[in-house]
Amino acid sequence: VYIWRYTAINSQYPPPQEEVYGMGDVVTYKDFEIVVTGTELIDAETISKMNAEIYKDFVFDGEAQDIIVEMEVTNRGKEEQDFDASRFDLEAFGWRNGSNCDYLTYTDDIGPKAHLKPGETKTVKVGYASYVGQYKTRTDWEAIEPQDFYVRISSYPVKKIIELKEHAG
Repeated sequence: VYIWRYTAINSQYPPPQEEVYGMGDVVTYKDFEIVVTGTELIDAETISKMNAEIYKDFVFDGEAQDIIVEMEVTNRGKEEQDFDASRFDLEAFGWRNGSNCDYLTYTDDIGPKAHLKPGETKTVKVGYASYVGQYKTRTDWEAIEPQDFYVRISSYPVKKIIELKEHAG
């Protein structure tokens, strides 16, 4: 009975269609247009220095790094709206992570959220933490580059992903 029910449910929900974009591509999400404009990998030492002013005794032990994704977002709706990039996940190699809220403590005034008027464009940045324990080996973790990942902005019925590398043509 269990196998029959499992098959019946899955047959009603087919796999999502997938749309793949790259850095610089315009991606539509709800009433917004999103363009990933840059990435940065911040190591533990840099994170500790950036946090020094906020947390007196804050020191990462070298087991963490952040992948920062910068996006330009345009409101194509007819009303003012809030945009929140922290809702998007970062994925690669079967690994997935949500946004790193600690990133907001050491960033400049550009965070993952923006309030936009119709037609207005703003830059947002969202950080994703990466810890050595999330990878099969330390070597895998030490070799990561932002271009190995993609940002998933929707899952179903259409899975929209933005690869953190430019696409040819």
